[in-house]
Amino acid sequence: MKQRIVAIDVLRGFALLGILLMNMSSFAMPTIAYFNPTVYGGDEIWNRLVFSLSHIFADQKMMALFSMLFGASVMLVTGNMEKRGQSPLKFHYVRNFWLLIIGLIHSILIWDGDIFSGLCAVFVCLVLVASSAAKVAVGAGFVYLFCAVVPQYVDQHCTTPSGNGRLALFGIVLAASGNGHFGRLSASRVRRT
Repeated sequence: MKQRIVAIDVLRGFALLGILLMNMSSFAMPTIAYFNPTVYGGDEIWNRLVFSLSHIFADQKMMALFSMLFGASVMLVTGNMEKRGQSPLKFHYVRNFWLLIIGLIHSILIWDGDIFSGLCAVFVCLVLVASSAAKVAVGAGFVYLFCAVVPQYVDQHCTTPSGNGRLALFGIVLAASGNGHFGRLSASRVRRT
């Protein structure tokens, strides 16, 4: 029987609900309504309040949380499979292949704001740095985040911050996987003492 970490599952569900909350406006209205609630009507105080609260508490935060959980789960599954003497690469490639298929179907037939295909692309890069030191993964993650966030502050007229979203996503997953690697290393050191 596989052991599940309930806290990770709860956080993942919480993150998915937050992502759904933020994406509802994109499902029903033009894309620009995500950034400006008055563009599609609804200039009432309640609309502005809901818009403000959802952007304060959920915008990009839930996607970051989901991405960190993705990176951490990759490291947890990898560690557990290595303990059993199994190769985690085959499992992760099959898992990400199906995530990519689901993501492509979703983005082609339902909605183009899918995150699964982005996470699959990030996974390919994650495999390249997984064998490196945890400090390299965390450092690379923060470099990618820096490169994704700084242009938004430099270009004050930028109205589409999602342009660097894939870069930020990659940085978040890398940093989380590196932190998961740090945790695995420190846990193994504690067990040895």
